[in-house]
Amino acid sequence: MDSGTVLSQTTGLFDGKKITTERWFLHGTNIGKANEKTPYDVAITEAEHRISKKKDGGYKKINVLGPERKTESLRLFLLDSLPDTATDAQGVSKPMKAKVVDYSKVDFPIYVQPKLNGVRLTIREINGVVRALSISGKPYDVAAAHIVSELTPHLLGSGLVLDGEFYKHGWTLGKIGGLARTQQFSIEHQELQFWVFDMAMEGISQGERLQLFNAIPFEELKTCHRVATHMISAKEAIKKLHDIFVNDGFEGAILRNIDAEYGFGKRDWRMQKVKAFMDEEFKITGGKTTPGVSIEDSFVFKFETKEGKTFYAKPKGTAAVRKNYASQVDSLVGKMSTVRFFEWTEDGLPHQGRMVVIRDYE
Repeated sequence: MDSGTVLSQTTGLFDGKKITTERWFLHGTNIGKANEKTPYDVAITEAEHRISKKKDGGYKKINVLGPERKTESLRLFLLDSLPDTATDAQGVSKPMKAKVVDYSKVDFPIYVQPKLNGVRLTIREINGVVRALSISGKPYDVAAAHIVSELTPHLLGSGLVLDGEFYKHGWTLGKIGGLARTQQFSIEHQELQFWVFDMAMEGISQGERLQLFNAIPFEELKTCHRVATHMISAKEAIKKLHDIFVNDGFEGAILRNIDAEYGFGKRDWRMQKVKAFMDEEFKITGGKTTPGVSIEDSFVFKFETKEGKTFYAKPKGTAAVRKNYASQVDSLVGKMSTVRFFEWTEDGLPHQGRMVVIRDYE
């Protein structure tokens, strides 16, 4: 009898703390059939899946970075070989992300926009064809076909790179994300809109990038919207606008430094988010239910922070959705999920967390 196989994974920054996690595979699949797999086979498949996900996210294998290493120092080799900015699987620089607001790093005057709760994408010309790409570089050929068709005359030869989100005001992130990743066309795809809030272009300040929006007649487009931008000069105005945005159905507010250049692949002070609750992404490591309580009422996911600490959070959704999560928990281990919570505890754990959505739409 096979005693099982353990899959060990070590993660961390090059010069930082490393965290090792292990997952045991005790059972094979399709026992007695032609496509039977042993626990070892299942573990190998899972390892290959994890590697593929990392590559999709822009991680690079050392042996494909370039010529053979000319130095014994791996650090120097990586510094010479890796791009200056974080890139996706296609080698295209990734969009910048918003950091939770730190008011000591807010330079007034500043731009403020409503914060959307959609799916990030950029639209640009690549080799003579306008393409819509996910944050990890995957094409949204089906979901964005109607949007790309309308934008193509305005983007070909322009050098502009539109940064925004799939969004439909009033729709949930789960619904938007489901349509974004679906490869079979449905009539609902036509309802997806592209809300543009920036230009992903280097060497140009935020103020200059917003001026470039004038090159596109958004008021004439049916599928694309320009996110409203306000310039304010005081902290009190941030709170006022934030509350207006939330009352109008948006998730919060985004602050943009007027003089800052675009920070490809970065999450820093150039772009900060203000929300009543915080959203962060955590890796699913398991789940559990409470004996004597129904599955749909008691199921919680187990998550791991970047520091290796664990916590539990109940998923949002109907009873049927939560029961379905419980039945699929083994296949969801390793996926990233957005958890919404009120604040960080002194122990570095999310307080009053709820799992909002599993980030599997890219």
